[in-house]
Amino acid sequence: MATNQTLTSLVTGSANFQTASPVRQLDDTILQLTRAEKKLNSVSVTLPNGTESGQILEEYHKITQSTGFSPAVVVTYNISFREGSSIPKDDKLYAMVLHVQTCSNYAQMKDQEIVFLDNQDSADSNKSCAQVTLEFHPHEPVPATFDVSVLFSNESGETCTTSLTPLQLSFEDLFLPLPDIDGYSRQQLFNDVWNFIHSQQGNSDSACAESVCSLQLSQEMIATTITQKLTPFIVNSSTQDTVNMYQVGIILPPSSHLLMKILPSSETAVISIVTDNLRILPLVNRYLHQLERRHP
Repeated sequence: MATNQTLTSLVTGSANFQTASPVRQLDDTILQLTRAEKKLNSVSVTLPNGTESGQILEEYHKITQSTGFSPAVVVTYNISFREGSSIPKDDKLYAMVLHVQTCSNYAQMKDQEIVFLDNQDSADSNKSCAQVTLEFHPHEPVPATFDVSVLFSNESGETCTTSLTPLQLSFEDLFLPLPDIDGYSRQQLFNDVWNFIHSQQGNSDSACAESVCSLQLSQEMIATTITQKLTPFIVNSSTQDTVNMYQVGIILPPSSHLLMKILPSSETAVISIVTDNLRILPLVNRYLHQLERRHP
């Protein structure tokens, strides 16, 4: 039996194809990310078998300068409905996809999936919040701001998207402790990297640099500051003539070292600094003076 259907009728008439619903852009910021914790990742370096003691620093530099070495800055956030948003209190969101837009100084980040979010649970302090853990991989150790959006389905079956308040990653957030190396203490690593950077002074091809910073902080204030802000990075603490001296070792992803020797006096703390990335010195100086301003 012959049919007299045209292609147009097949597509627009008898086929009855169901077209996808458009994505609805919400102007209201209905969700929020609140920092829960920054996980202080431990960085490990495995040297080749048979590495002799005199070759450890050379092999360490080869590994940390390779493209495969990429320690992450890991931060966990609570995701919840923003108080005062237009979403009904009993509303639920499904199949959520959180997207973080990275900049040129950071590697792209995988989208995060959240199966379900309940507005009532979100507002109940006795119930745990949904969480997402984000891994930031800097190409350069600089602070950054990240735009965030989320795609989801609501109870009406609509697919919606909305923007969240941008995330801030500070210079301090990038701090990680010096790596663990089997048979090689952090004190040894600190000493060897310090001496290597010092030896590069005067080399025009080197990014190594030394600096000194003076903070108007008493011994008591600097001790409190170090306890609150730098404890995970202390390599050594010693006392000489009733004065506590500190050695602080930090690696900033992807592979920059920041080493400090802190010598407090009665009203001033003198901080000797070495780094193999001279571009971060202004950031270091700003960070240290922010510590000073927290103690008026």
